[in-house]
Amino acid sequence: MYGIKKKLCKRGFTLIIALLSTNLIFAQGFLKRQNRDIVTDSGSFYPRGVNLGGWLVPEGYILGTRGSSVNSPSQIRAAVRDLLGTDALAATFFKNYQANFYRKVDIADIAARGFNHIRLPFHYNTFYDDATGLLKNDGFEIIDSVLSWCKTYKIYLILDMHCAPGAQNTEGHADSYGVADLWSKYSVNKPITAKTWKHIADHYKNEPWIGGYDLINEPVITNNDDKWKLLDLYKNITDSIRRVDTKHLLFAEGNYYASSLWELIDNATNNPWDNNLSFSIHGYWTPVPFPGITDQTNIAKRYNVPLWLGETGENSNHWIGSITSDLKSRNIGMCFWSYKKVASINTVHSINISNNYGYQAVVNYWAGNQSKPTPSVCLNAMTALAQSLLLENCTPRPDVSDALTRADFMTKNIPYKPLFAPGTLNATDFDMGANDVATSNIEFQTTNGLNNFVPWNKGWEYRNDAISIEQPVPDDFSLFRLNKNQWMKYTFTAKTTGTYNLNATIASAVGTGKCRVEIDGVALATVAIPNTRGWSSWEAL
Repeated sequence: MYGIKKKLCKRGFTLIIALLSTNLIFAQGFLKRQNRDIVTDSGSFYPRGVNLGGWLVPEGYILGTRGSSVNSPSQIRAAVRDLLGTDALAATFFKNYQANFYRKVDIADIAARGFNHIRLPFHYNTFYDDATGLLKNDGFEIIDSVLSWCKTYKIYLILDMHCAPGAQNTEGHADSYGVADLWSKYSVNKPITAKTWKHIADHYKNEPWIGGYDLINEPVITNNDDKWKLLDLYKNITDSIRRVDTKHLLFAEGNYYASSLWELIDNATNNPWDNNLSFSIHGYWTPVPFPGITDQTNIAKRYNVPLWLGETGENSNHWIGSITSDLKSRNIGMCFWSYKKVASINTVHSINISNNYGYQAVVNYWAGNQSKPTPSVCLNAMTALAQSLLLENCTPRPDVSDALTRADFMTKNIPYKPLFAPGTLNATDFDMGANDVATSNIEFQTTNGLNNFVPWNKGWEYRNDAISIEQPVPDDFSLFRLNKNQWMKYTFTAKTTGTYNLNATIASAVGTGKCRVEIDGVALATVAIPNTRGWSSWEAL
């Protein structure tokens, strides 16, 4: 690997955001199953959506606290109360958190980018009070608001029980304390789950822009003697829903974090337990196509039901574009995780905390790496965090949207932003497109799971492509750690016919590399990279 930083000129530009326009289908009527297709009353429908993760189910993965002791929704709420010192301050924070995270303007942005449905994770206690054992109605207020926005922009809303009674797996996103009590205390939690869904279905039974009900997020049953409980629970929930709602599509996720559909097979009848049903899978950090996609597709064919990928993402643009293209060819709809996250390059909008140094101190405290910040620092940090959730305060990632929505992403490169000569051509503004199309690098995706995570962008800045980018100073980005034979394409327009000089600045601590410049495939020059005596010592090339 060559230790080269390449920067064509000093940065100083305003980011231009172009909302992508695709063939948006203004569908009408309820989503429903038609053999192996999801359709509407007015015709065909290919599901392409995004998850609103972290909103009604705060989790460390979204807020940048994963790996600390503050990860699950309950842990986050308790930690914020401890941090701010009073119930009133904690309540104010979560009120602002909820009000700012997603608003009507977010739904407008989602629809404008070409997505046609939203998956909304919620906690069962949004509608059920454990202390009294009674159902609640106050949770409908926020979901009704989202539904009204979805109606305005003609986008479907799928409700996802992300945290089931007792927790359906041992992870923080299920609000577990390390035990999946949905299954270990099945006789208690089964009726709570079913009547909560009945309560929800009764409220939305006549709402066509509710796209369906995702019954349980990522269930995990490892004990073979208990695996019957998953199908049994789905049948029980379905029976409760159908007593009040016969119209809405149901999504049933497979076992082992929605990866295995074998447990959904009813050997007694060999038929689906409902006539308006879709199976749902999730997929991350694997090769494309998914290793299990053949089994999953065959099981869906056996039952003659649609297959929907309710969560995917968390990878490079090349991987996102690849899985998007593969799923479309298989007629498997998809829903991207997630639309917003704190300080992330692989989301549609990154929640910007770069100037919130207090929040980093809070995260360090929760991780056990420093003492508790002062009360004023804590209050200011959390107040700033709530404000940073607003869409206008987030940093858009247009390259991620491009990978998700452009049909020819895998075969064609397009400009990241308008570039002109003469003018400033920033090295980080290379074209958008797949690896070996717009750029080329050895490490360009992760396919070996989290245990062997391959960082395709080792700087984790600015873009989600397989090119490492760092931010040496505020508002300034540069390429670094370039590999041998790595390349990037740039599309620019010459304002006038003439001869132009290309000036670049370089930093290198080795001086053994070379850089070649081509235009339209014709090599113009190959230049030796000098040893500038350090990665921060820039020289004109």
